[in-house]
Amino acid sequence: MIIAPVLRRSAEFNESHVYWFGRQVAEHYPDIEYLPFSDTDLAIPHVRIDTTLPKWWAKMEITKHETDEAILVIDLDTVLLRRVAIPEDRSYILRHFTRPDQVAGGMALWTPDFRERLASHFFANPRRHMVDANGDDQRYYLRYFGDELGRFQDVLPDEIVSYKFTVQHCGVHPRHAFVFYHGEPRPWTPGAELSQAVKFHDKNQ
Repeated sequence: MIIAPVLRRSAEFNESHVYWFGRQVAEHYPDIEYLPFSDTDLAIPHVRIDTTLPKWWAKMEITKHETDEAILVIDLDTVLLRRVAIPEDRSYILRHFTRPDQVAGGMALWTPDFRERLASHFFANPRRHMVDANGDDQRYYLRYFGDELGRFQDVLPDEIVSYKFTVQHCGVHPRHAFVFYHGEPRPWTPGAELSQAVKFHDKNQ
């Protein structure tokens, strides 16, 4: 497996967030390759992408990466609290935290065969797919691949939580493993950090 966040450098996200997330991966998944995809050069191994795809759609560039490994595509504003076994028996996506009939794009597991089919479908007409989905990649995944994508919460029901809808109100439970912020506040927002261990520091590596 490869763990792969995507950086589209902006006022909100930069290289420091890639290094911050990488330190979490090194702590909890030291045996798994950490391979960020980035539109800017990094001081660690990465895949440079040159894309015009906006925002979260840039994740589609991962489908072009040639590897026999499954790829865990994950947002940078995620906190890893402990190691859990990540299923690789099929491709997965998050169930939406407040609308269970919808999906969320904060994390997805793409197997090699799924990546090939996803790339073939999306890149056949990227503009049309983005317009049809009203700019929302989650609608795209649900419309075209919703039936074949497993939901992470079905196999990791207590391990995956939202900061806004669970942790902010109830705190952290020992079974929690992934905390998704999906917007403001971010894990590095003062007052929103979960612990000193995952507190954001502006380091190069």
